[in-house]
Parts: sequence; C-alpha cells; structure tokens
Amino acid sequence: MRFLPAVLVLSLALPAIAADPPEAQPPAKGGAAAYDAYPEPWRTQLLRPWERLVMLARKDLEKKQDALRQTIAMDQRPRRAKLVKEAQERLDTLLANSPPYLEPSILKAYEADTKVKSGGVLTWGDRFTRPQLDQPLTMAGLKEGAFGDPRDIDAKVFQVLDGNRMLVSVGDRRGGERNTLVMVKATTKGITDGKYIGPLHELLQPLQFAHVSGTTTYTTAVGASRTVFVIEFLDPDTPYNAEK
Repeated sequence: MRFLPAVLVLSLALPAIAADPPEAQPPAKGGAAAYDAYPEPWRTQLLRPWERLVMLARKDLEKKQDALRQTIAMDQRPRRAKLVKEAQERLDTLLANSPPYLEPSILKAYEADTKVKSGGVLTWGDRFTRPQLDQPLTMAGLKEGAFGDPRDIDAKVFQVLDGNRMLVSVGDRRGGERNTLVMVKATTKGITDGKYIGPLHELLQPLQFAHVSGTTTYTTAVGASRTVFVIEFLDPDTPYNAEK
C-alpha cells in the first residue's frame, strides 16, 4: 500500500482560498469629458483648442482618403494608404484625449486664477508661460503693459540719471533711427552717457524680461517737460500686480 506525503495530504484537505479581487479603477475620462473636472469658464476655454485640433485632423484624414480614392497608379497606392493609416491614428489619439490636450497658456491662466482665489500671491511666472515672457518686444509694440524680450530694439544711452535709472534712445534694429526716448529702470553700474548698448536685451539679467510699466515725465536741459515710457526689467518671481 502506498502512502501520500503528509504535506500533499494536508494540501488536498484544505479548501482553496480565493485571492482578493483587485480594486476596480474608475475608467479614465477621454474625449470632451476629459475637461469636466475644470469649472466654467475654464472648461470651455480648455475644450475649444482640442476641438479645433480634432477638426483639423478630420479634414486631414478626409483629404488623404480622397487622394487614395483618386489614385489610379497601383505603385502609388501603398504610399497613399500608409498616409491614410497614419492620419487615422492621429485622429484616434486625439479623440481618445488621454492624457488630455491642455493649451499651455490657458492652463497657466487657470492655475493663476486658482492661486489668486486661494489667497496666494500671483507672480508673472504664474500668469505667463516662459515662451510668452520671451516673445519679442518690438518698437511697433511699445505701449504701456507690453512685455517680452527687447532683442529687436536698438539702444544707446542718452543720459544716466542715477544708479538705477537712465534715459535711452531706442529704435528698430531692422532699420531706422533711434529717435524714441524711454526711461529704463536697471542698474547703471559701468554705463556712461552716450554708450551704445546694441540690442536692449543686453541689459537683461538671466531669466529677466522687459515690461513697459507706464510713463514718466522728466525735465529736459532747456527746462521743458517730456513724457516717456518706462521700461523695467523683471523676473518670473516678480508679483504680477506690482505695477498697479
């Protein structure tokens, strides 16, 4: 008579123990529903750029499908069919929208709004993306409230006023004369009257950008009053409402 090992006998005697079922995970929202977590008006503002991308992807797919249907030459059809397949995959990815497409500038504005409502101090870096802060500030766009990188503005110091202010003659670097006077608020260490700066960008410190914060009036050498724009150099951590 043969005997089964004790361990085997014990295992046969015990009932099977079922493993705990995995916790059910809520399905990730895709498509337009991906924006439901955002309150209005931010939901609509975030939704619209995605809808536009979907519309453009549909048109691109239709265009490539039409091209395939009209292709008679058999040697051209595989290439056209591949383009249709790739366009369909792009559209499917957009429709799935997971993770959702979030327009950076709109998302930044939403996050800034949320921070303000929660009592936080809003900074320029909270309100604008780095590409927005680095957009060109040009002579054509020189107006109160404008900001950006003044790399296209040619500059020459007209008069140093004190350690942190100077009058600067500016003009378009692409051509034209430096016939506009502005007051620049920046350190004047090592700068003298008449010094040619080149691009006004040269006065910026790393990460800084230029902001036309307002206007000021100064008295000329002959006693006349003159109003000019004030340009300040800020960094992303500067409070956004500091100019108000």
